[in-house]
Amino acid sequence: MKNCIGAGAQVAPNLPELLDEKQIAKMAGLTVRGIQSQRRHGGGFKWIRISKNCVRYPLADALAFLASRPSGGGERPEKK
Repeated sequence: MKNCIGAGAQVAPNLPELLDEKQIAKMAGLTVRGIQSQRRHGGGFKWIRISKNCVRYPLADALAFLASRPSGGGERPEKK
């Protein structure tokens, strides 16, 4: 999925508006295969199909998805 339209779109310096699979995987701490698997099974990050062999992930949606999935550091419920 290289060299497809949307790879160079910019919203701010050094922050692409649309992320590719490698960028989203790095951001999420997952492998590209893991991102592809989530997409194939209807979960994970929101994505846009640019062409037959090209998908992109909107940066704003990716950040919102990560923020909605906090981990660790929270209060634990009391055991009864």
